[in-house]
Amino acid sequence: MSADPRLVALRLAGSWGRKVELGELSLDNAWDLFLERIAPLAACSVCGCAPCPNPGWCQSMRAADEKIAAGRRCAQCGGTGELDPHQDRDRKRIVYLHRGACERFWKARHR
Repeated sequence: MSADPRLVALRLAGSWGRKVELGELSLDNAWDLFLERIAPLAACSVCGCAPCPNPGWCQSMRAADEKIAAGRRCAQCGGTGELDPHQDRDRKRIVYLHRGACERFWKARHR
């Protein structure tokens, strides 16, 4: 019978914490070991499964999402960058706007 990988990670984290307290291991090294150990246990950001059943497919979907996001433009200023989705009730569509001035100006004109 194999042990649950979550339990193994917790036990290792406890021992690494003790070694940090005793000065046998640096905190940075212990943290890196911990992250390396729990990375496979984390749920996939695309499909939500842990572990991911098809990493190649999820990677291609992630790349497609990034490509679509890179092509988005602000409905107010036409710029790119960090954009938030908003509903345009007049045209029944989703528009993307920068937070702050673009959002306030657009909402003032489109209510």
